[in-house]
Amino acid sequence: MRFILKALSSYLLRHPGQLGLAVIGMAVGIAVIVAVDVANESARRSFETSLTAVTGTATHQVIGGPTGIDEKLYVKLRLNGMRNIAPIVEGTVRIEGETFQLLGIDLFAESNFRTYPSDGGNNDGNGFATGIAGLLTKPGGVLMMGGAADRFGLKNGDKFTVKAAGKDYQAELVSIMGKTQGLERMLIADISVAQQWLGLVGRLTRIDVRAEDGITHEVEQMLTGDAKLINAAGRNSSILEMSVGFNTSLMAMSLFALLVGVFLIYNCMSFMVLQRRPIIGVLRALGVTRGQIVSALLIEGMIIATVGVVIGVIR
Repeated sequence: MRFILKALSSYLLRHPGQLGLAVIGMAVGIAVIVAVDVANESARRSFETSLTAVTGTATHQVIGGPTGIDEKLYVKLRLNGMRNIAPIVEGTVRIEGETFQLLGIDLFAESNFRTYPSDGGNNDGNGFATGIAGLLTKPGGVLMMGGAADRFGLKNGDKFTVKAAGKDYQAELVSIMGKTQGLERMLIADISVAQQWLGLVGRLTRIDVRAEDGITHEVEQMLTGDAKLINAAGRNSSILEMSVGFNTSLMAMSLFALLVGVFLIYNCMSFMVLQRRPIIGVLRALGVTRGQIVSALLIEGMIIATVGVVIGVIR
């Protein structure tokens, strides 16, 4: 077998271009598959991280119609002894042409639902907790993720313009949160600031509820108008299902690229086999069997494929 491989490989050494084309075809196909697979997994994890950060430990959510729900409902629930609830105002804003998700929170009710990554000490010595308190004391105060702050060249105390609902508002960065994948385009503000920017004064996007035994029935009895109580996990699953089409499209593109690579490799290998017919004929005349020729060609193809796969994965 060693003699057969040496005889067959002598052609490849004289024609390195064909060998390189076969390796490149395999590498490109594998690289596209790996890249799309990584992109799919990264997008899925980022989406899940973002949903988890927004939902927190809430088991249920009170939602309303397109205009949200009246904030008086939250007051009513509080006055009736509901303590594990938190009001949320949510919407989108733009900063220097980039879209961010604005999350308006009530700091006094928020501690039971969500925790936010600290800045790892890059808070100019003020401490992250002090920075969060700035949401209440600084007009237009917001929290921003570290990656976004670095991108805009912002540090604590800097002011910048936020465009929301077609209007420009002055914001102040009171604290920089840690760099967490999936949350780079999130802004945290006091609920009153979010209501003003999004044109939802007196309205809430939803009310997060951490339900205990029997509390869901009590909450449902106090709901008015078009407000309704839904399961937070079920809502998150429905949102995640919306990304299935995007992932399927990416996978289809990667398979198409692999198909092109397969045709390229097949044509290259077939061409190399046809051009080596004289060598194969001599080997057959010397007593080499058909099976030995096929085995040698398969080994040669596996070596080329292995090199292409390694290059494709590394790239």
